[in-house]
Amino acid sequence: MKKRILALTLTGCLLAGLCACQQSPSAESPTGDPAPATLTYADTVAWDGQYDVVVIGMGFAGTTAAIEAADNGASVLITEKAPEGEAGGNSRVCHQLFATVDTAEGGFEYYSAMRGKFDSTSDEMLMTFMEGMTHLQDYVASLGTSKETMTGWKGKGIGTYDCEHPELPGGLEHFYTYTITDQVADGALYRLVKENIVERSDKIDVWYESPAVHLVQDPQSKTIVGVQIQRGGKTLNIRANNGVVMACGGFENNPEMLETYLRLGGQTTFFGSAYNTGDGIRMAQEVGAEMWHMNNYVSGGVGGSMMPATNAAFAALAGTPGVGGTILVGPDGTRFINEEAIQNARHGYVYVAGSYIIPRFPEHVYGIFDQSKVDAYQMGQLVESELSLGYLHKADTIEALAEELGAKYLADTVATYNRYCKEGKDEQFRRDPSNLVAFGNGPFYAYEFTVNCVLNTQGGAKRNENAEVLGLDGDPIPHLYSAGEFGGLTARTYQGGTNVAECLVFGPIAGRNAAAAKDPLPPYTIAAAESNLVYTPGQESDLTAGKTYDFETADNQYLGVSPNGMGGDIVVRVTLDGETIINVEIMEHNESEGISDPAIQNLPTAIVDANSTEVDNISGCTVSCKAIKQAVEDALSQAK
Repeated sequence: MKKRILALTLTGCLLAGLCACQQSPSAESPTGDPAPATLTYADTVAWDGQYDVVVIGMGFAGTTAAIEAADNGASVLITEKAPEGEAGGNSRVCHQLFATVDTAEGGFEYYSAMRGKFDSTSDEMLMTFMEGMTHLQDYVASLGTSKETMTGWKGKGIGTYDCEHPELPGGLEHFYTYTITDQVADGALYRLVKENIVERSDKIDVWYESPAVHLVQDPQSKTIVGVQIQRGGKTLNIRANNGVVMACGGFENNPEMLETYLRLGGQTTFFGSAYNTGDGIRMAQEVGAEMWHMNNYVSGGVGGSMMPATNAAFAALAGTPGVGGTILVGPDGTRFINEEAIQNARHGYVYVAGSYIIPRFPEHVYGIFDQSKVDAYQMGQLVESELSLGYLHKADTIEALAEELGAKYLADTVATYNRYCKEGKDEQFRRDPSNLVAFGNGPFYAYEFTVNCVLNTQGGAKRNENAEVLGLDGDPIPHLYSAGEFGGLTARTYQGGTNVAECLVFGPIAGRNAAAAKDPLPPYTIAAAESNLVYTPGQESDLTAGKTYDFETADNQYLGVSPNGMGGDIVVRVTLDGETIINVEIMEHNESEGISDPAIQNLPTAIVDANSTEVDNISGCTVSCKAIKQAVEDALSQAK
């Protein structure tokens, strides 16, 4: 027997309708010959489709831009590079935390202090951001949640969720952060904005696995008139009548750009979306956009800056001062930084000589520690495992360890450090005396870190307070807008929650201005190209509005669906023997491969063994676990 189940999360029907471009009629020239039709540059392009606004990228910036454009009467296409289950860039996988300020003036004081002497982010730009942040809770609530259910993280002792720079004026008094639930990293805010896209599916089309590759620009007026998109093996020219919004994230997954702009090469580890490869930077440069903040990024990982070569817990202990002898050294065996600074990093910015900066690491970094640390943390078994992998080195003496590493100054460094410990004063880096613990008699260990960790980059096309992309001459490039991490406003020091807030403030500004009616393009006197408008609003979209699922079911088998997977719907088939669950099968899902595999593979068995959905979630894939349970409960409800 075949049963059909309807996914109720994405509703609404797609409506089509688009007026064809009109050309002015021909007239006679003074000589009596027919004059050419009055054309614009857009009339010379063979278009495959047409919308009022095209948005590149489906993260927080792109979705809120599309929502605002649609609410202002525009037809919108969101074109997204990733497949459906991995769409959303860093917005889908971040901690879902957004920053706010209680007054624009107070927030300006704090953010202006973080900006320091960098003046690329203008006062006007910063004040626009602050004014938007004062209303951010109300804006997020307007998307379909409640301020009463939001959780404030100020004062809860979690550094990156609170005011990260309390030493700067205005922060402690005026800065706050929130999530829309009582959890972080649960995908809740991203699901909320995506639901708003679905609710507007009569005005917004979404194309997954459809990367934008070029902007189409009028060479005379420099106006952006459309976007070239790769979809289904074809290159499509899509007309944007009123504007294009670039919300395509950063370049943290582009090794060449990391070397060029951040001087990071080789041993670099990244978090976030694998699809953030700097495509927008190339496209914006092609049309003459000015770049800014290209050398700034946000880091994370062990100590906020370094990533482990293998085991994260082991690496954290290897770099933690205070228990046993511990120092960090470069390839020659010399210390290069206060080890406490790495441990107390703020989104990768570390304290150096009175300022918080992104550090420059040596090509190799080793955490040097002794047997007393191994004993204190009961790490003996883990040490043996790590030694076998080759990232951990062991020797009976410091001299032997130095020889194994080729670190010629290591013995002198340890001797000098031990003297600092005896005297209670770190003359080189001023490490706190309470964390100066001398090395013992050995054995001694060296753990190798992969030193660079990138959460996200801040660089991209420069924009103004109207979310307009600026050209090399400082003027806006007509009809081109941007928002989010693509050209973020952080020029110097970063504060947690700022990137999400920037998406939620400048995304709507970009969408509203892109949707606004524009003046006609200047005339051209060349032949028009013939367009075949196949892709118009409502004709093709990858949104799963009203999606049904057809799977075979026997007696005592029931299908269930949850819309709350990280990648969308999760469909299960549950087999019962009376009131006993004897089998749970996952029939369809769009969860991220590798990340959600433990939930997909193991949770159904746990539910069967317990004969209940009241089982523990699997660490690292909580969202997928919750969705599987919801789908099972949906199936069980049909058996009653």
